[in-house]
Amino acid sequence: MHVGFGASGRNTGFLCSQVGTKTFEEYFAKFGSQKALKILQLGREAVDHVVDLVRTEGIDCELSQTGFAFTATSKSQLKKIRKVWGGSLLCLLFRILH
Repeated sequence: MHVGFGASGRNTGFLCSQVGTKTFEEYFAKFGSQKALKILQLGREAVDHVVDLVRTEGIDCELSQTGFAFTATSKSQLKKIRKVWGGSLLCLLFRILH
């Protein structure tokens, strides 16, 4: 092994549908559920646009769409996730992605 070995020595990019620096909970609190969902939808559309651009332009960047996960390491974090997403991540993700 040497300095720069592994992921720190590579250029890695991530596409994320989150818009800005606010949490999803903050968007819901500030704008209400309909506008917050629209913000999330726009973020998803931005990711889709980049993916389409990579494919149509033939950009060789080893694009891999692997998805994402919301995780909790404590009961309070899990409670927050359930509060924001209405207790059902699967139902909300379906609404955002379709």
